Amino acid sequence: MLTDMGAIALSFCVASVFWLSHWVHLRRAVRTTVPFLIANLAVLLGIILLPISTRLLSAGPLSTASAAVYSANLLATSVALLVFRRQAALMSLPPGETPAPTRVSPTLGSYFALTIHSAALLAAFFNPHWSLGLWVLAFGTPLVEAWARRVNAQA
Repeated sequence: MLTDMGAIALSFCVASVFWLSHWVHLRRAVRTTVPFLIANLAVLLGIILLPISTRLLSAGPLSTASAAVYSANLLATSVALLVFRRQAALMSLPPGETPAPTRVSPTLGSYFALTIHSAALLAAFFNPHWSLGLWVLAFGTPLVEAWARRVNAQA
């Protein structure tokens, strides 16, 4: 039962990071389009699948298959969140207006997460335990996003 509780805690923490990033960008949208809604649903699908892939991790010793499935879920959710963030940036502007130039890409956090989750998926095939370290490193994504916002606000 202890491993199940650990899986639930991990799933909650990861889903919270994705959800908070999603919420920050969703609340800025002043209009909507079909691509925006599809990107939104894709992020939500990735979040919904997290408990299933997390459960595979707690089902037994860490294996290549469980690490690869979990990493693939994180990677797919990261890709969906990147697309969603780009759509949300467009939906936060009046029609026809383009985003102001920035010093650092506002989606730098998404690219950071995408890089980490891609590396974790690749590492899962060589040594699943390497993926663990990369998954922990991905929790730094909100820090990267906060840094990018701070740099752009100063510019």
